[in-house]
Amino acid sequence: MRMRPLSVICAAMFLNSPITIVGASGPDLPEAALAPVTVEITGAGTIISEPPGIACPGSCTAMFPRGRRVTLTAAPESGGSFLTYTGDCAGTQPSCEVLVNNSTVTKAFFSTSPTEVPDPIPDNEPPDPIPQLGTAAPVPQTGQEACFGSATGVSWQENQIDCAGSGQDGAVQAGVPSPNPRFTDQGNGTIRDNLTELVWLKDADCFGTQNWSNGLTLSNNLADGTCGLTDGSQPGDWRLPNIKEFLSLLSYQAPDPNLMATQIVVLPEAHPFSNADNAGNQYWTSTSLARDFSSHNAYVVFLGQGEVLLYGKGSYYPRVWPVRDPK
Repeated sequence: MRMRPLSVICAAMFLNSPITIVGASGPDLPEAALAPVTVEITGAGTIISEPPGIACPGSCTAMFPRGRRVTLTAAPESGGSFLTYTGDCAGTQPSCEVLVNNSTVTKAFFSTSPTEVPDPIPDNEPPDPIPQLGTAAPVPQTGQEACFGSATGVSWQENQIDCAGSGQDGAVQAGVPSPNPRFTDQGNGTIRDNLTELVWLKDADCFGTQNWSNGLTLSNNLADGTCGLTDGSQPGDWRLPNIKEFLSLLSYQAPDPNLMATQIVVLPEAHPFSNADNAGNQYWTSTSLARDFSSHNAYVVFLGQGEVLLYGKGSYYPRVWPVRDPK
């Protein structure tokens, strides 16, 4: 049985969260002299106020006299821990003080503690078998064939060294080699990657710059008749690629010297994509940064150098390059 964390959000918008009125000399204090203090909880714990009024979960909003200082104290459930306050009362200490002037909202975050104990594995149930040789997922080569020194301020040609015995990527060239041809233009607005069998939109810049949410929506709804597609695809066939899918496109070999006058991107030479040869292009992936308080960021790939960046989902506007599985 899988463990499930307890997550509770308490706010005045919930009908079952009563509002307590705390007056300086009783409940007859004029309404204009009061202001609400609201607590929202994420995780497993409780918040109590002094003076009394808030006991959340349960009573998560209380009216206090303006000018009054209210102390909020956090208590995690057994096995959990208090993480932080944000909002009008901020900090990592279990107690913090909020000054009541106008409406205030404080968010309290607790680490979640299990509410159920997982069932033990029966003694007679064997563990999963260890994967055998030959069943591993193959890792593709990076495409790098040259080796380089550490000199600064010189061209890549001047920095190139003999690969023998260096142990560099260009010497070992570990992984599965790319097929030749690497890509096939299918003549219907799509490009098939013969290495991964993924199908990419030929136009690498059909949608321009978008925030992350729009990028997901545009990719999910892409279909035949849009962006040069005549492949019969329907909404739901396409998606925003994840970080590993996107990185599978890139090649880290030094560029052809004959192309040095043009903008270079880390895509295989002579690739068939349109509108991709802009070294400043940055592309969203569908992969979020899965960290506490950082999941508002998603991974972005910078085609100029093959860098992986982190951008705010709602505040930055990279490009969108959809992909789909082969039919």
